[in-house]
Amino acid sequence: MFGYIVINKPELKVREYETYHSWYCGLCHALRARCGVAGQMSLSYEMTFLSLLLSSLGEEKPVTLRERCPVHPLRELVKRSTSCTDYCADMNVLLAYYDRLDDWKDDRNWKSRAAARALHRQVQRIRREYPRQANAVTDYVRELSRCEKEKVHNLDQAAGLTGRMLAEIFVRKEDFWSPRLRRIGYYLGKYIYLMDAYEDLP
Repeated sequence: MFGYIVINKPELKVREYETYHSWYCGLCHALRARCGVAGQMSLSYEMTFLSLLLSSLGEEKPVTLRERCPVHPLRELVKRSTSCTDYCADMNVLLAYYDRLDDWKDDRNWKSRAAARALHRQVQRIRREYPRQANAVTDYVRELSRCEKEKVHNLDQAAGLTGRMLAEIFVRKEDFWSPRLRRIGYYLGKYIYLMDAYEDLP
């Protein structure tokens, strides 16, 4: 369901692209450190965007690392992160877990089931640390399943479920930015749902 919030690389200067890529690598690094290889394999563009967004709103100075990684062993990569990146890594895993379960439910895809099992222990930790966000995701899964069973044809209603779920994910903590972040998350969630639905058309 994710993978739609991507950069328009031809419009970026080299320096701008390298900055973006350093945050992408930073999230990848956080996923591996917090959730192992299974978490790292769930890396998404949406949470890279959120990591950049949340980090830009705070006063925390990013940690910058320069090191090689198994995927790119021949050259050193710059990795930038803040505590917001760790939060986004956890949200990435939470969303990936339910996405894999959905794949298993819909298609009986054994790879998806194995991937979900590999993330299960970390998801239990994330649910304890972020109950509001975790409840938003489980409520979304339940309501979307109900819409599918009842064959609801109101596209805005279905898209709004994704919007409400992502609105809560975009708010790490309640502060001055929370109303704006919820609004951004809500409309991005609706956009993602509509793009995913469009791609599913014959």
